[in-house]
Amino acid sequence: MDITDDDEDNNDNESYYNLKENQYYDFFLELHNITIPLMLCGNITKLKSLMFIPRPTPPPTRLFGSWVCPCLACGTIMVSQWSNWLTGPLTRDPPVLVTFNLDLGMTSEEQMSYELADCGVPAMNKSTRTFSESESSSSCLVCQSALKLHLGEVLYYGLVPVFLSPTKGESIPLFFHEPDHWKIPQISRDEQIKLILSRIDLESIGDVEYKKCTLPVLPALDISYSVSRTSSQRSGIPLELFTKPLIKRKKSEAFIWPSSLTGIASGRRSALVKLKGKWYRLKGCGDLEDGFPVAFNGDNGEKSVRGCLFEHTVSRELYMATKVEEALKKSGIGCSAILPIGWYKYESCTDWILPKVIRYCGVYETIGDRRLGDHLIAGLEIILPLICDSSQSIALSHAISKSRQVDLNEELWETSMVVETDMKIASDLIEFSLKEFSPLAYSSLSEYHQKIIPNEMKLLWDDLQASLTNKIEIAKEKSGIKSLLLYLAWRLGWECGKILRCFHDSDISWGTYPDQLGIHCNAHINNLVIKTPQILVDENKYDTYLSPLDFDMAFTKEQYISEIVEESKQKLFPRDWLGLLNWEKNMGFKTSLAGSTFANTGVSNQSQNIPKEFIPMQIAFRDTIVAGFEASYNNLEDRAPFSPIAHDAVCDIVRMALITTMNVIA
Repeated sequence: MDITDDDEDNNDNESYYNLKENQYYDFFLELHNITIPLMLCGNITKLKSLMFIPRPTPPPTRLFGSWVCPCLACGTIMVSQWSNWLTGPLTRDPPVLVTFNLDLGMTSEEQMSYELADCGVPAMNKSTRTFSESESSSSCLVCQSALKLHLGEVLYYGLVPVFLSPTKGESIPLFFHEPDHWKIPQISRDEQIKLILSRIDLESIGDVEYKKCTLPVLPALDISYSVSRTSSQRSGIPLELFTKPLIKRKKSEAFIWPSSLTGIASGRRSALVKLKGKWYRLKGCGDLEDGFPVAFNGDNGEKSVRGCLFEHTVSRELYMATKVEEALKKSGIGCSAILPIGWYKYESCTDWILPKVIRYCGVYETIGDRRLGDHLIAGLEIILPLICDSSQSIALSHAISKSRQVDLNEELWETSMVVETDMKIASDLIEFSLKEFSPLAYSSLSEYHQKIIPNEMKLLWDDLQASLTNKIEIAKEKSGIKSLLLYLAWRLGWECGKILRCFHDSDISWGTYPDQLGIHCNAHINNLVIKTPQILVDENKYDTYLSPLDFDMAFTKEQYISEIVEESKQKLFPRDWLGLLNWEKNMGFKTSLAGSTFANTGVSNQSQNIPKEFIPMQIAFRDTIVAGFEASYNNLEDRAPFSPIAHDAVCDIVRMALITTMNVIA
């Protein structure tokens, strides 16, 4: 459907051509929001009618038989008519009772005629119609609206494809969470400690090749999962994920199998799959496309299997995800980013390295994948020169120095260095009036920024650019916010503090401990995903930007074993529970927010080649996010409360930042 100019000769049947662009998008967005929930399993059977296909209340089966046949026949005819009306020639009436290929949008007879034409046989002319595989017209409003809907969703999940195929092993769906399903092994504490320490070196389970092979040595009692015969399986679990275990492979290898799936990359060892309107995370389904290789990652030749979970870590994450969800709901601060639904136990292959190390994968329903650190903060730093005014650099530098209580003439330290040395950050920059504007359209960007934006995202970038142009000043004026960028920094830091405080008040460590490979900390900014913006029902509704995930190393105070920490011989790491939580907060989470790579968190925190004149904006953002974190964790005043008025404009800034990091795999 192409955009056409208004013409007095246009008849009533062609009036739909003259709809405005935003009307198409708004219509499809609303249609999408309404129809998807209605068409899900469990909901569709409750409908009295299916869109435009009427389905009267069926009479008793004993009189007429099932109503399924006429309903399906009617549905097939209507869909065929509708599809043909969208794509077929206008010069002839659409067919009625014929076989219709929904993939191609034509009847089987018509398809054959076009194929004969390709073979040189005089047949139907392809120029008379549009084909489903034809390239979309750049002026087609329907295509543009559908594409924007799609891009608006994948923006929060990623673009890089992965390919999954079935493999040997067990696929076990999780049953409803019942107290007697999760148990601590019934062995003495000394035996449990001995079992945990045996993971330092697996030489005892096999030949010399297992020497110095190590598994995660968590300082916590193991958790096991058992199912009673009377347990009922969780409803809604997709069979596509639980017929056989899935593993990432090269595209050519994966598509040998008809039941292969195409997903989205999530880190090195995980994948995302969308099925029936929901997204699922497979954590531990292979290291990129290389299966489960062995990596040497210790100072003394230690090695470990990569790309998977293990029996004790997959059980832990399935259990702790449920505990975290309960804690977050109780505190009223959002939800976990993952809902456990099952796991895989891969069958060992003879060509595996270290085949006696059993590989596992956790399966979860998820609500996003783009991470706070390597995607959002990194993206915001990329677009800083596009949304800020460099003429304010000196004034902002002075404001930072004044708040930090340092000499105005001294060179500003990066936030990471200030936090690592436990010096004072600038905590009141939320009051600074920062000039901000919408970035340029794609065609006007520098070559550097054009290369960063994926081709698939050009349309969405320009759409957001136009939208944000009209929102920034209105949002700031009506909300009283002096800087949307610094407001966003405070909100992100505030949520981080609230989430970590919730963990600690619930006697949960995100996963901070020392072992033979160093000090590990799962409490960091890449273990928070950016949620898809929620529609605000009213101005009093509180919305959050972040949700936590990655709990395969998390443990509770009740499970904690300090003797394991002592065995690691890490002199810097505390032994007591409160000391552990304090280290997790300050040396783990806080430093990663500041941009530091001090702790072993896995966050890159790489420099984004920010021009010198915009460094004060970067420092102001990092100082403010740390200030919000500290205030929230310590239950201090919220100096930049959530603003429904500014929310829409801030979400556009978030989206544009995420566009610049779409191809980053965190």
